[in-house]
Amino acid sequence: VHVMEQTMQDFAAEGKAYSPSKGEQLVAKMVKEFKRPGRAGGAGFYDYPAGGKKTLWPGLATHFGRPVAASSAATDPSVTTTWDMQDIKDRLLYRQAIETARCLHEGVLTTVHDANIGSIFGIGFPVWTGGAMQFIYGIGIDAFAKRAAQLANMHGAGFVLDAAVLETVRRHQPVY
Repeated sequence: VHVMEQTMQDFAAEGKAYSPSKGEQLVAKMVKEFKRPGRAGGAGFYDYPAGGKKTLWPGLATHFGRPVAASSAATDPSVTTTWDMQDIKDRLLYRQAIETARCLHEGVLTTVHDANIGSIFGIGFPVWTGGAMQFIYGIGIDAFAKRAAQLANMHGAGFVLDAAVLETVRRHQPVY
């Protein structure tokens, strides 16, 4: 929430508008409205009972669950929500890879090697990918950009891979 608020201030100082993502809005609501700041604060998406095992906070379903028609899941246990697992995987991996590419473009990271190592050890990017930038290169830059555009259309601006960042990704591509 602090990062989001600082980003909003930074954008405002530059005369730009910042629109928080749905995820950022959800976290802000969790912290501000429901007083659930996270594990360190003793309550977040999970409840952390003293001496007990953590459990999902029951309020998640109440406040953030999908509305269910009275004739569906509420009365028919065979009705379930289906998820596209590839979409979920891509949303997790692509979002982080795009942010890593932006950091490389902005000079926060100076080498692909640093980006890969930092993404694995710093943000927990899956080791099997070789790192966030290697993930992009392994998929292929054009295929990555195409899927990122699809995700942006479905899930918002966080998946936009703008032309300048894309050029940086191309310019830094390792030659094997």
